[in-house]
Amino acid sequence: METTKRTLIILTATVSPMVDVVRANPEARLNDYLNALGRWWQEFESLPVDILFCENSGYDLKSLRDWIVLMNAGNRIRVFQFNGDKSLVANSGKGAGEAEMFDECFHNNLISGYDYILKSTGRLFVSNARHLLEQMINKGSDWAISFRSPLDFVDARFFIVKLELFHAYLLGLGIEVNDKQGAYIEHAMLRRVCRAISDGHKWGQFEELPRYEGVGGTDGKKHSSLLGNLRYFVKNGLHRLGIRFGIYWYL
Repeated sequence: METTKRTLIILTATVSPMVDVVRANPEARLNDYLNALGRWWQEFESLPVDILFCENSGYDLKSLRDWIVLMNAGNRIRVFQFNGDKSLVANSGKGAGEAEMFDECFHNNLISGYDYILKSTGRLFVSNARHLLEQMINKGSDWAISFRSPLDFVDARFFIVKLELFHAYLLGLGIEVNDKQGAYIEHAMLRRVCRAISDGHKWGQFEELPRYEGVGGTDGKKHSSLLGNLRYFVKNGLHRLGIRFGIYWYL
């Protein structure tokens, strides 16, 4: 990876859920976030990469802050916490809450000075994230994100974007999100990605699918289970074949 390129990892988090989810216990969720944060730090500690843990429920993060001190990582890992708009989330869904996080990070001047923003759902670790980031930088892509079938949404859990595109295309996203009406953040973000491509920016196709580890909060899915690993092996195999033969599989 080019050592002159600075990257900020934004890990989005809601420890105390504002909507109904399968994994609802705040302490269990906090433990998920802490475990994932440890993996991210271990993977990127030696690189010019900082981490911003963004939490919007106001839950007590003492154990997480204590861990950062213990790791002597306070100059590289920041915690940004605010009380998100609960009525917004109740009316429009958790995707609107995540969009609000993007806005707050920008308006509080927390992302300036970086070349790239890597965003991940805070509960999950992406074991091949370092490779995907290196790939994007080496190819000079502007925005790397996975499209999904039937080509009407993207995988918003993980993406990498140049800072200037974050400013131009990801702010104010919440007004386009309403889960109750079937308008999810994945749909809204697809429109923004397509707009960026139309404006001449380069979409970066991942050479392999992001490999998630951890437990999904909404559905409780264990990504590292035997079934989860098998599912990834099949989907990623098809994806890599598509890359090799010039056919893109939207899985």
